[in-house]
Amino acid sequence: MGEKIKILIADDEDSLRTLVRAVLEAEDKYIIEEAIDGDEVMIRVKADKPDLLILDIMMPGQSGFEVCEKIKQTPELKDIKVIILTAKGQATEESL
Repeated sequence: MGEKIKILIADDEDSLRTLVRAVLEAEDKYIIEEAIDGDEVMIRVKADKPDLLILDIMMPGQSGFEVCEKIKQTPELKDIKVIILTAKGQATEESL
């Protein structure tokens, strides 16, 4: 078996983090961490860079938009893959 993929799930809703974790844990190839707001996301990605970030846009502290912008502007983090997971409708002017 290959190396496990590190995934950070970032959402302020406990139920959504639990659901995403349950789906991912069905396969034994992921190391899963969680964050509840944008500030915690930035602390975690700098301390232990994940391979994938599953990110809610509407979170307390720094929004997902702010987190994405900071990740893009940080050379050692800009290659993190990001999946946006949100209940908010996406307006064209809010594109990432």
